[in-house]
Amino acid sequence: MARRFTVIFKDDITMLVYDVIYFEPKQIEEIKAIAAEYDKDALRKAEKYGIPISYLTDNQRNIVLEEKEKMLRSHSAEELKNKNIIQIGSHSLERILERIGSIEENVIIDLITRLKMTDAITQAQFKGFPSLSYSLIESGSPEKYTFAISFVISKRKVRFIKMITVHLNSDKLEKVHFRASEVNLDYYRKLANLKEQIIERNKKDDSE
Repeated sequence: MARRFTVIFKDDITMLVYDVIYFEPKQIEEIKAIAAEYDKDALRKAEKYGIPISYLTDNQRNIVLEEKEKMLRSHSAEELKNKNIIQIGSHSLERILERIGSIEENVIIDLITRLKMTDAITQAQFKGFPSLSYSLIESGSPEKYTFAISFVISKRKVRFIKMITVHLNSDKLEKVHFRASEVNLDYYRKLANLKEQIIERNKKDDSE
């Protein structure tokens, strides 16, 4: 078992994979095989959530949930957002806007609160990044949200949780939101503002 190992992509780029779990030999070989099938950038664009690995052990699932709980439990949703303990990826923000129709502060805070309440993992995915993404749900909740998250260490060696995307488990509802967005000018204004926010945030991150 190992927490760190190296993969080689199809374009001969090497990358160190490291995460909060210890990987079994079969999982390491599986992830190496996925990497070998893709150029690094192509893999990151191939799937929105990543390519699922075949299994997680119960112990690995517990480690992920315990790590999430350890990082989040002593902070309010507002603190988690403002202190950048939870960072929301650009794709996640776009999907929130598309599905829910808003990226206002109260919406983001509500989603972070829901993420804190998740207690089960449906699968793990490899997307060509150093850490896996994990799909989390709140078991027994009538509102079926799935959060894809990863545990990331910044250049300053600070660990944070990246919310990669949010999926509302209703294809019908998602299609309704998408059709509405096609004719909603306010949606496009919000999307344009969102992209500006992402650009400014990336500039800030690069300068730190």
